[in-house]
Amino acid sequence: MEDINIRLENEALRKEFVIRNLDLNQIFRDNPEDAEYENKRMLHILDWVNKYNELKSREKMEKEGYLYPPVDPDLDPDNDWYMFERWINGLPVRKTLWEHIKENYEVKDPDTLNDCEIETEWELFKEAIHEAKIEVGLHETIPARLQYKYMLGKLEQLYEITFAGGWVIDGCSGCCPECMQRPWCDSGQDCCWPEDEKAGEIFYIDEVRKYVSPSPVSLGIISDIQQKFDADMEKRMKEIDNNKGERPYCKHLMPF
Repeated sequence: MEDINIRLENEALRKEFVIRNLDLNQIFRDNPEDAEYENKRMLHILDWVNKYNELKSREKMEKEGYLYPPVDPDLDPDNDWYMFERWINGLPVRKTLWEHIKENYEVKDPDTLNDCEIETEWELFKEAIHEAKIEVGLHETIPARLQYKYMLGKLEQLYEITFAGGWVIDGCSGCCPECMQRPWCDSGQDCCWPEDEKAGEIFYIDEVRKYVSPSPVSLGIISDIQQKFDADMEKRMKEIDNNKGERPYCKHLMPF
């Protein structure tokens, strides 16, 4: 019965935001396995909504003790206030990369541009992204055409509309075999993955192989590096276990 009541309350609280024409998903991350926690969060947000509708300003809210807006993700007070006030006034809090830059840039087909033209176009593309308060943090030595194509694939990705910027697109997912930056990344060159062992050489995606070919001895090199790393990790983990300390991450799960 208690679970049913919690679920009914959850549904009722969500309807409150619909009634107010507020898209809860813009600032709230669902936690379906813990409806009770969701309810507490939504009640907190509703309290903020009601108080803001009464006072109409950040200054007055802060005087009443409402200091940290309940937005997710929360970055810093100024940015959180910026997001909260956009949200409560019916403005979007995130846009696709394309929506961020479309006023300042016209996408080109990279396959129609020669090597000189693609260099120029890539600089224009980066500048448009920079003007949207988003930075590109790809390895600079990667061919411009490859970087350009990679960023074209990010155009539909959503980014929060931040108060002072701060987003950096570094192209790293933590999975080296699928990463187009691997040949130019030190971390990508010193770890051995199952994809490498299956390929019999360091694994590069097809788009990368247009620019770089793996060495026939690459598997042996990265295998040796990985074995040394694993041995060092095992030694450290034993030392940490003996001292009841915290275990380090496995190399294949580490964010590079």
